[in-house]
Amino acid sequence: RFAAHLPLDAGLRQRLDQHRPQGRVHDLALAWHGKPGEFKSWKVKGRFEDVGLAALGPVPGLAGISGRIEGDHTGGRLTVQATNAAADLPAIFPEPHIALESFLGEIGWRPTDEGIEVNLQKLSFENRDAAGEASGRWHPSTAHPDGPGVIDLRARLTRADGNAVWRYLPSVVGED
Repeated sequence: RFAAHLPLDAGLRQRLDQHRPQGRVHDLALAWHGKPGEFKSWKVKGRFEDVGLAALGPVPGLAGISGRIEGDHTGGRLTVQATNAAADLPAIFPEPHIALESFLGEIGWRPTDEGIEVNLQKLSFENRDAAGEASGRWHPSTAHPDGPGVIDLRARLTRADGNAVWRYLPSVVGED
């Protein structure tokens, strides 16, 4: 319902509707200059609670995420936190639903000549099978502009149940 009041093109509105967003937004401030799809500048600041999105294509689903966002067309920061949340990654894992007892993250973004670069400054997670931390960077691939992009990810497990490893092996690994 909220998207109906924003300058979004029909295709983006349709994709947003397919993600079935839910949750609450507080203290939201939005500003933009330019025509829809051709913004010359924009700003966003706010906080959110218990946000969820359905998985769609390569975009994972989320449930129970809270946090803050602040940024503009030159970059920004997203801080997320959750207790008893979930992630759905059907494009990656054969058993796509991952329950998360706790989840904390600090994510930044900035534009580059290749597109938006996303920096995962800090991420920590815990569930019944594992606990750990990760950091890294993602950016579009100049060699394959329609591909998934390039990721440099560093992760460390502080606890893991060896019997559950199969749940976290990407589908591309194969049954053998």
